[in-house]
Amino acid sequence: MLLNRSFSVWSTVAVALALGASLGATPARADISLNSGFGQTSISGTAGGGTSLRDVAGKDETATGSCLGFGKGQADQILRLNSEFRDLTVVVKSNMDTTIVVKGPGGTWCNDDFQGKNPGLDGQWQAGEYKIWIGTQVRNQSVNYVLKVSQE
Repeated sequence: MLLNRSFSVWSTVAVALALGASLGATPARADISLNSGFGQTSISGTAGGGTSLRDVAGKDETATGSCLGFGKGQADQILRLNSEFRDLTVVVKSNMDTTIVVKGPGGTWCNDDFQGKNPGLDGQWQAGEYKIWIGTQVRNQSVNYVLKVSQE
């Protein structure tokens, strides 16, 4: 469950890039696979699209915030957690107001303004695969972002 702000220290990271996009195709999605104790990592991408993230989430609101914005039909990133993380933070950094939807073990979480206009989630995360959509406030608008994942 997200939002348990307990402190913990874990070890090692493995970041695997899933490349395969050609010129003119949808940008390559880079998957992140994390083991306990990794510290911090980040990956960049391009947010936005024509799909309502409210539809992706299947709801208007979650415990972590409103399900707003527009993104791609497929997840922008896949985050694989190889163990449980007691205090993990995921934040999107961008020059525009962005949103996030995360679907994984235990549910779906949305957020709009975690740190200023940057969306994010933090707390306890179960081991497993998390699909992450990064959205923009305006349909079919695109913006570059950096997804930062860290643990305390």
